[in-house]
Amino acid sequence: MPDFAIEETVNRLAKRALDTGEAASIPEADALLHSYRLAFVIGEQEASQAQHQAALLTGVNLARRSFLGGVSVQGNLMFPCWCRCLWGKPLTKRYVLCKAALDLPRKGCPL
Repeated sequence: MPDFAIEETVNRLAKRALDTGEAASIPEADALLHSYRLAFVIGEQEASQAQHQAALLTGVNLARRSFLGGVSVQGNLMFPCWCRCLWGKPLTKRYVLCKAALDLPRKGCPL
């Protein structure tokens, strides 16, 4: 197996935690990243509008890469998706929301 530099094998946020001294080792940095989580709450009116759906989808897509402890979405997601790439599919489909948890956020999770 070829040797890779640390920047090619470690999550860049974990590397930043190592560089800043927030974590002392790669496993500690990984554990730190897995403690980060985020919850999105979307209202019924917003969930039915294309521009708000696009903002939610973008937020979830970005957050799932940084908040390795999980991303959750709460709200009425029974509306069809109006974004062109997912036209008409309900927002409740897990692949539409990039595998975010579709439930109540965990206690202590920032909204």
